Amino acid sequence: MDIPQGLQTISIAIGQPALPPFQQVRLPKTVAVLPTRSMPDLTIFDEVVDSNWRVENKTWLENWRVDLEEEDTVYKGSRAAAFPVQDGDWDWVVKFLANDPVDPSGYDRLRFAFHPGNLIPAKQARSIISVYTTGTLIDLVDAGLVDLEAQQWQMVELPLQAFKADEAIREITFSGNFGGRFYIDDLCLVDTPPGTAVLEELTSALPSSFALEQNFPNPFNSDTVIRFALPATGEVELTVYNLVGQSVAKLVEGMREAGTYRIDWDGKDDRGRGLASGMYLYRLRSAAQVETRKLVLVRIIHDKT
Repeated sequence: MDIPQGLQTISIAIGQPALPPFQQVRLPKTVAVLPTRSMPDLTIFDEVVDSNWRVENKTWLENWRVDLEEEDTVYKGSRAAAFPVQDGDWDWVVKFLANDPVDPSGYDRLRFAFHPGNLIPAKQARSIISVYTTGTLIDLVDAGLVDLEAQQWQMVELPLQAFKADEAIREITFSGNFGGRFYIDDLCLVDTPPGTAVLEELTSALPSSFALEQNFPNPFNSDTVIRFALPATGEVELTVYNLVGQSVAKLVEGMREAGTYRIDWDGKDDRGRGLASGMYLYRLRSAAQVETRKLVLVRIIHDKT
């Protein structure tokens, strides 16, 4: 049976023929039909703007224009996109607009390379650069995802769940409150890795070594998954720390059997409070070994009206 990919509506009919009159209830449900094989990344800008997209800069500087053929500051290939913007009170917006809205089914994150160029921090308030898709702005500076003082290319990956992207994507917008010239390259939507929708439980097959995997998605907004493996039964502790070393959330504590585990975490501390955007450390500790990794939490800061 050939079912189209994307958001589809199915319905389940529940009937009760035994008692007259015959009664039936139909329950509709919208589901995402994903491809059975890996999808290629959807390129928005890489060397050139994809034919389904166009670029708008709503705050042109006098005699300055967006340069989609920048050749001196390039992440990969031979061209990047350069954007001149002016300092002010949240007064510049750069938009990648889709001619035909893009169905997000099968994609799980937005990826791009960012270079701060010669950006000058805002004279008032704090420096901000935000990314917007479907009604949500994410502050990249506040989340620690970009460093405006680092004169180098910085790769940024944002989970689509942070944008509540459960409907067609019509635009990807960058905005801020500082001036200068910055660069974007390799802007694309990235395919959902195979197997991420399968829930891993403790299995009878014993792992060969102690391991703590990178959480996914990362960065994340509402929830993330952490997997770890124990080659032997014993006491174990999985804890999240802030960057000053304070424990903020204890996810696992106590005796655990040997096996592979999956932990779903909602980004809240031990008191049930949502943690602030930023970088955190999560550490898996057993009697014999310790392993630590980093994760990035990105809170939604503003709903665009």
